[in-house]
Amino acid sequence: AETMALIEAIGSPRLGLVVDTFHMNIEESDFCEPLRRARERVFHVHFADNQRGAPGTGHIPFDRIVQTLREIRYSGSISLEVEQTPTPAEAARRAIEGTRRFVPEEFA
Repeated sequence: AETMALIEAIGSPRLGLVVDTFHMNIEESDFCEPLRRARERVFHVHFADNQRGAPGTGHIPFDRIVQTLREIRYSGSISLEVEQTPTPAEAARRAIEGTRRFVPEEFA
C-alpha cells in the first residue's frame, strides 16, 4: 500500500512493482489482495518459497497466487529467485519443476 501510494503520487506510468513472494511472506498478511489492488502496476514477479526454496517446498500458496495473477490478467514474466543449494543446477531443476506444478502451460 505504501509503495502504491508513492507510485500514484509520482504519477508516472513507467513505475511499477516487482512482486517477490519471499518478501510478501514477511510483509503481507494476504498474498492475493495486494496483487488485486496493484493489478495494473505489477510489472514483474519473483517466485521463491518462504525459506527461499523452490515453489512448493514451503508454505506459500502459489496456486492461489497464480490464480490471482490470471485474474488480474498479468502477462509479464515470472522469475525464480531461490537458494542455490545443493548445487546451482539442482536448485534450478527443483525450481523449474516446482513452478510447473503451479503455473499452467498456457500461462507460462
